[in-house]
Amino acid sequence: MLPAVPDQIDATEQLAPVGETLYEITERARDANRPDGTPFSPTASPTYRKAIFVIGAPRSGTTWLQQMMAVHPDVATSGESHLFCEGFDRLIQNHEEPDPFLRPYQHLATWVSRARLVELLRGVHDELFDSMRRLVRPSASRVLDKTPNHRQHASLLHEVYPDAAYVHIIRDARDVAGSARSLWSFNPEYRHLEDGARVWLDSVTDTRQHLSSGWYHEVRYEDLMTDPTASLAAIWTALDLPAPPDLVEAAAAFARAPINVRPSDDRVGIRKWADQGSAAEQRVIDVAGPLLADLGYITASEAARGRGRPSRLLDQARRTAVDITITSRRQRERRGARRLRVIGQSLATALEQGDEPRLAQLLSTDVEADGLPAEPTEAGIAQRMAALGRGAVVVSMESDQLAIATQLVLPDGARVLLRCWVQGDLIRRVALSPRRS
Repeated sequence: MLPAVPDQIDATEQLAPVGETLYEITERARDANRPDGTPFSPTASPTYRKAIFVIGAPRSGTTWLQQMMAVHPDVATSGESHLFCEGFDRLIQNHEEPDPFLRPYQHLATWVSRARLVELLRGVHDELFDSMRRLVRPSASRVLDKTPNHRQHASLLHEVYPDAAYVHIIRDARDVAGSARSLWSFNPEYRHLEDGARVWLDSVTDTRQHLSSGWYHEVRYEDLMTDPTASLAAIWTALDLPAPPDLVEAAAAFARAPINVRPSDDRVGIRKWADQGSAAEQRVIDVAGPLLADLGYITASEAARGRGRPSRLLDQARRTAVDITITSRRQRERRGARRLRVIGQSLATALEQGDEPRLAQLLSTDVEADGLPAEPTEAGIAQRMAALGRGAVVVSMESDQLAIATQLVLPDGARVLLRCWVQGDLIRRVALSPRRS
C-alpha cells in the first residue's frame, strides 16, 4: 500500500527557514560556491601526467600524427572524443550563466563551485580514457586524445588537464587554408581562403597562449614529412616515452604509408597546395602574414608587402559572387558525397564477403586498375578485388566527392589502401597502395 499523504504540506518549512525565498536560498548557495582561491589539483587523478593531447588546426596533419603515435606500445588511442567542444564547454557555459534571459539563480553555479565542476569533468574524462585504454590497448601506460576542434577550448583543456602533455602540430597556413577549402567549401568556416587562414591563425595563437607554459612540444608538419624518424624520436623523448631506434623506424615507416591521404588526392609532400596561385596565397598572407613570418614560412618583407585590400564594396561584391558559386557547388558536392558513401558501404561489404558478382556490378565496363594485378576487364578486376578482400578486415572507409578510400588489414597483418574513383554510380578506376614497411 502507498503511504498516507498529509492533507497539507507546509512547503516553507520543508524547503527553507521561515521567510527565506527560493531566490534567497539560491543566492546563498551561489555565494558559497564562488571560487575560494583554491585551484583544482589533478595529483589524485589516475591519469596524472599520463594523458596526451594532439592539438592542431584542421588539415594540419593531426590524424597523421595520431596514427604514428599509436604505433608506440605504451600509447592507447582511438577516434575523436569531442568532449571539450561538444559537452564540457556547455557545462562550463551553464556554470558561467551565459544566457542573459535566465534569472540569476537558473544556472549550475548554485550547485557546485567552478573548481568542483572542473574536478568532476576530470573524473568523467578519466573514466572515458580508461575505458578506451582497456578496450584498445590494456597494457598501455599512456592515453591519447586527438580532436582538432579542441583547439577552440585550449583554455578549458588546460584547466581540466594542467598536467597533460600537449603535442602541437603546425602546418603552413597556405596549405591548411587550401586543403580545407577544397574539402569543406560547403562549410561557412572554410568558404574562402581567408576564412581558413583565420581558423589557422586563431588555432595556433590560442594553443600557444594557453598550453605552451606547461608540458608542451611543438612539431612542424613539414619536419615530420622531411624526417619522420628524427621528429618522432624528439616527440617521444619530450613525452618521457621510450624511443628505441627500431620502434621509431617502424612508426616512421607507417608515416610514409599512403593511408592518411584524401580518397581522391594521393599527393603527399610539402606545399602540395602551392598550385593555387600567388594571388590566392596572398589572400592567406593578408590574414596570417605576421605569424607565418614568425614561424619562418615566409620572410618579414613578404608578410609586409601585401597587395592591399580591395575597397569594402568591391570586396563584398567579390564575396557575394563567390558565395553564389560556392552555394551551387556545395549542393552538388553534398549530393555527390552522399552517393559515394552509399557506394562505399556496398564496396566495403562486398570486399569483406569476397562477393565477386556484387563487385562486378559496382565496376564500370571500362574500369582501369593500378597496382592490382588482374585481367584488364571488369570481370578480371572484380575477381582480383574479391580475392584481396576475402579474409581481410575493412578497418576504415572514407570518401569525398570523387573517390572512396578503403583501408584493409590482410590475413597476414599487412595493410593496404584501395582507392576507387567514381563516375556517375560506377567505379571507373581502382588503385591499390600497399603499406610500406
